Amino acid sequence: MAFDKTNKGTLRKNDKRTEDWHPHYRGDLNVEGAEYWLDATLKEWPDGTKYMSLKLRPKSPATDNMPRVNAPPSKPARPVAKPDHAPIDDEIPF
Repeated sequence: MAFDKTNKGTLRKNDKRTEDWHPHYRGDLNVEGAEYWLDATLKEWPDGTKYMSLKLRPKSPATDNMPRVNAPPSKPARPVAKPDHAPIDDEIPF
């Protein structure tokens, strides 16, 4: 019988943490059959209360083999449309 991991996940200490902005813990999570990466960072409120900040990212075949970095994704550049005619002179001559 196969292990059913629906609505379950794991979280492990991040032993590859080299920068302060890297998460303290990493893992994965299954929500209703959809797979996600889970990152957790230890933080503290100004009053001294400690908490974990969580981040979910969907798993996909394109990102499963990529290094996991918490940098925001870059936006693709929009192609610049080239005019197929000479510019119109909007200046009125009077």
